Amino acid sequence: MKNTILKMETLTCPTCALKIEKALGKTQGVKSATVRFNSSSAEVRFDETITDIQKLKETVQKLGYEVLELKKTSDLFARFIMLLIYECDRGLCDR
Repeated sequence: MKNTILKMETLTCPTCALKIEKALGKTQGVKSATVRFNSSSAEVRFDETITDIQKLKETVQKLGYEVLELKKTSDLFARFIMLLIYECDRGLCDR
């Protein structure tokens, strides 16, 4: 299994995030997908023997949203931000 974060152009509403999350979740090989409206990003866990990042991007693009490219260093930063958001969503951080 592999984890990745897809950064998208700014999502305009929570419904957009839910729509993307459902589509990614239905993609063959995807174990889980969590889309965060407030960070315009999706964390996806998938079986890389069945699907790949390009197919995940195409799934999002078919819905009319653009996936931004992440460089390796910014990918690490994005993961850090996602962790902070995850912790704050669950009341585990100091606000």
